[in-house]
Amino acid sequence: MKKKFIFFFLLGVYFAACTPTVESESKAWESNQLKAKELSTQYPAYATFLSETLNKAQNIWKEAATINDEKLKAEKMSQANDLLESGPVNQLSEAKSLIEDINSNIRDLNNLLVKYPDYNENGMIAIQNAQSYINEMNGYLFPSGEVFTAAQAINSINMMSEKGKLAQSGISIILDQLMQMESANNNDTVSTSSSDQQKEQATEKQCEYCKKMNNAEVHECKFCGAPMSK
Repeated sequence: MKKKFIFFFLLGVYFAACTPTVESESKAWESNQLKAKELSTQYPAYATFLSETLNKAQNIWKEAATINDEKLKAEKMSQANDLLESGPVNQLSEAKSLIEDINSNIRDLNNLLVKYPDYNENGMIAIQNAQSYINEMNGYLFPSGEVFTAAQAINSINMMSEKGKLAQSGISIILDQLMQMESANNNDTVSTSSSDQQKEQATEKQCEYCKKMNNAEVHECKFCGAPMSK
């Protein structure tokens, strides 16, 4: 009975946390509008698409302002936020983060290739391919003097996502392999160190009188001369 109560209590907390409120949606709206404006400045080619999407979201937000029922108002406000969060604001932010993640993986792979030179050829090919895909992604993010229509922007974002997945996949295959080898080597080092300590302890024994360590085969302590127990 107690377990059931805890389960339903936690379930209630979960749904309460997921239920939109006027306060939570208002905070999200401020953040999403700010992100949309920042992204328009960072990626001028997408400014028109971001502006059009923001205008649509603002119209929905205005509709929410006319609703008196708090629950219905929050739901309508959530629709406005979803339009930005699932649209260009989120997509462009994800593209930026993906490029950062790939660059981080390239750095990690370069560091591991120093330790595992046998994988240098395959590793460098993966790095070159990933960098090529990153260059293509940056080309979609920063096209020379071009401003995309909504349709062009959507197509460009989809192409970036595809290139990003290819870059990440190529790097991850060899990076994961080398990280597994690194982890196994670290475990072997710890195991060897522990084994050496045990061997060292097995070849020594402590004098019961002066408490100093002696060779396990001696019959008298070399420090105090006391007889050593077997």
